[in-house]
Amino acid sequence: MSTTYPVPGQEGEYPAPRYPDVRLRVVPNERVLREADDHLGELVQQLYEQVRDEGLSIELDTSDRTRPGEARGGADGGIVLQLVLLQAFADAVVGQILDAGLDWLGRYFRRTREDRPKVIIYGPDGDVLREVELED
Repeated sequence: MSTTYPVPGQEGEYPAPRYPDVRLRVVPNERVLREADDHLGELVQQLYEQVRDEGLSIELDTSDRTRPGEARGGADGGIVLQLVLLQAFADAVVGQILDAGLDWLGRYFRRTREDRPKVIIYGPDGDVLREVELED
């Protein structure tokens, strides 16, 4: 029997449910979704491999995607991968996540002088923790 998910009605007999320490939302913009839809699972796997030893979980969140018939303004026209950290944690882990995002972008997106793909990592308070353009 799993100690992660107690049997309903018998919660007192088992340890409390275990919740992840950190959740990471991957929020790709329209261009990333359109050009790399088939590779998002690979990105999640790569991010997971970077943080699994830290006990962190990864969630792919595409809820910010424009729906049919919906018009949105203000979106960045470039290739931007936003990684939203829902809790604060060590700079070393943030660096690992950033490296995984940059590596993934480098495999699937061309780099030009005008339109360099970038990764932006936001902290739980919405502030930008790191923003890095993919180098040539």
